[in-house]
Amino acid sequence: MGTQTGAILLYSVVKADLQSKMDEGHDDAVNCLTWDESSDSLFSCSTDRHIVQWNLSSGKVKHKWKGDRGAIYSVCLSPNRRNLLSASRSIKLWDIETRQAIKVFTGHGTEVTRLLCLSPRTDAHEGLPNGVEGAADDDAFYFLSAAAGDRLINMWCSNADRKRDKSALASFSLPEEPRCVDAWLATTATVDRRNLLAVVTREGKLHVYEYHLNGKSQKPLQPKMTVLLATPGVKKRDREADYDNRSLF
Repeated sequence: MGTQTGAILLYSVVKADLQSKMDEGHDDAVNCLTWDESSDSLFSCSTDRHIVQWNLSSGKVKHKWKGDRGAIYSVCLSPNRRNLLSASRSIKLWDIETRQAIKVFTGHGTEVTRLLCLSPRTDAHEGLPNGVEGAADDDAFYFLSAAAGDRLINMWCSNADRKRDKSALASFSLPEEPRCVDAWLATTATVDRRNLLAVVTREGKLHVYEYHLNGKSQKPLQPKMTVLLATPGVKKRDREADYDNRSLF
C-alpha cells in the first residue's frame, strides 16, 4: 500500500497484520505499485517524479531514477519482465536493467493516469497487426492508457522501431471518463478470434468493444454493446462515490 507521505506498507494476508514499512524511497505521495515476483522486486512511482525498484526481501531501495519532469501516476510491468511503462504527461518504456527510456508515447493531451499491459502474443507472425512496423520484435506487447479528463482509451504496441510514437493503434470512444477497464486478446490457439474491451463508466454503464488488430484505426471505435449496470433505487451520488473508490484498471 502506497501512502501520501511516500512510505509503502506491506501487509501479511496470512497474519492480517503489517509486515514491513519501506519509507526511504519517495518524498511525496506514492501513486502506483506493481509487483515482479520473478526478481523479488516491487516498483513504485510518485508525485516526486521518481520511480523506485525495491528489494522485497530487505525492504531497501534497489534502484531509483527520475522518470519524468512531473508527477508519475502509473507504472506497469511488461509481460517479459524486462521493461517497465511509466505514465506522466507522456508514456515512457524503460529498460529495467539499464534504467534508460527506450521509447516515448505522446498520444494524450493531458496527464496519463492509468496503464494496463496486455498478454503477450503467442506467435511471432500473428502477434502484431498488419501494417505495423517492427513485427519481428518478439518482445513487443500491447497496452492500454487513459488520461485525466479524456474520453478516449488508447491502445499501443511497444515495438521499439521508433523512439517516439504519437499515434495509437486504436482509440476507443466513451461518453464519459472510464472507471474500470479490462481487455482480452485472442491468441493463435483461440477458437473465438475476437479481441474484446470492457469499460465501466461513472454512470454505471458497461461498454463492450470488439476490434481486430489489422492495422491502425482511422477513427475512434464505438462500443458494440452497452449494458446498464446501475441498480434502480441507488442514488447517483452514492453510486459515484462507490466507483471513485475503485481502481481504473
